[in-house]
Amino acid sequence: MHRIKRHLKVWMTASLLIYGVFAGTTPSFAGSLEFRFIGNMAFQISDGAFTILTDYPYISGAFGYMEYQSETVKPVGTVLSLVTHEHDDHWNPASFRKAPGWSLVGPAGVTGSVDPNRVIHVDETAQFGPATILVHQTPHSDLVHYSYVVIWQGVRMFFSGDTNSSKELLAEKDLDVAFVSPWLLNQLRASGRRVDAKMVVVYHHGVDEQITVYQDCLVPVQGEEFTVAR
Repeated sequence: MHRIKRHLKVWMTASLLIYGVFAGTTPSFAGSLEFRFIGNMAFQISDGAFTILTDYPYISGAFGYMEYQSETVKPVGTVLSLVTHEHDDHWNPASFRKAPGWSLVGPAGVTGSVDPNRVIHVDETAQFGPATILVHQTPHSDLVHYSYVVIWQGVRMFFSGDTNSSKELLAEKDLDVAFVSPWLLNQLRASGRRVDAKMVVVYHHGVDEQITVYQDCLVPVQGEEFTVAR
């Protein structure tokens, strides 16, 4: 069973006491994954040696969604950008090119805009260090769009991206964390269906958007962090 601990780190604040340690100190990654919400569908997830950035970098404030300060995003170790599709609120190739050590997984509309030597090619699965990435092609607009399952340290995570299809999410069993959009959450609530996950996290919500809680979901604010321990 995985233990989930959450806390809040306010942007640019270094004096907030959280679980007996001060914000800004180096987190302890032993046997755990650390999650930090950047904005939109961007999360920083790390075990201390490897970091996955979901739908990041994106264009700050694109389409009226969340702004962020790039200097606050400081991934550690070997870094992968895991991107669902090429819309500006999910992907900014110019910013990615400025982080030359990072690798990339995404559909062709994303990976075609960068050096192919930085791309981890994927058919149905890909490997990034200790993390196994499973790909579902899911509908969104007229684009090729991926939803992902990531299995890391035995922790099973689902990332919906912008799709309005809940089929793939509902087919997954024994998830530890399911990341879902507000519209997908609304669809699930309206139908009474539930995700087989210990924790449901809403992402791509507006800063002041009111989310009707369903299945005890977490609606994070920017900078909020939580830990999933084995």
